[in-house]
Amino acid sequence: MDAATVLLDDARRLGVGPSALYLHGEAGPPVLTVETEPAAGGELCAGVFGLLRERLGVIGSERIGRLVIPLLTARGWFATLVHGSGAALPIEIERELALRATELSVWCTERGIGRVPRVAGGGDLAPRRYRVAHLAAQGLTNAEIAQTLDISINTVKSRLKQVFVQLEVDNRTELSHVLRRLAPVREVPLGVTRLRSVTVTRITP
Repeated sequence: MDAATVLLDDARRLGVGPSALYLHGEAGPPVLTVETEPAAGGELCAGVFGLLRERLGVIGSERIGRLVIPLLTARGWFATLVHGSGAALPIEIERELALRATELSVWCTERGIGRVPRVAGGGDLAPRRYRVAHLAAQGLTNAEIAQTLDISINTVKSRLKQVFVQLEVDNRTELSHVLRRLAPVREVPLGVTRLRSVTVTRITP
């Protein structure tokens, strides 16, 4: 969210209209939105695919006033940036925004951030399960986790088994990858939150 906030603040300084970043879940729709003007967010998100088709359609056609940039990792499309509202953006600003979007894609890829994984049952990891999962992903043994959380080893094993089933992973390496992808939404409450110069919306799965 910090990286998204910096990018959207930069767009605002460049004189771009409302801007939003949508972090997608594995099913496709956004699960987290960071936007400069919350009233415009739903409107910007609506028709993203249509806007992309319009921009990528006929070469030499009249430029439209919204810049839609998919953010990609090696595993595919994980987020979408939408900038602007009505008037066509100057080409220099479009280039600058595209470059910054590329930098954000690289930054996210380096940190293992991608599409937010599906949690079986459509919910979230319970806090106790998440604490065990987080420590396991950091490389702690079951005994070390038990000592850290002051619980029994059997409780650690039980919670880890539940986590593996809920996140549909088979080992701790896969668990660490999935937790990195869950990280951007993990600490954000459901609903709308004002965060410095942007509004963050976490959508119910």
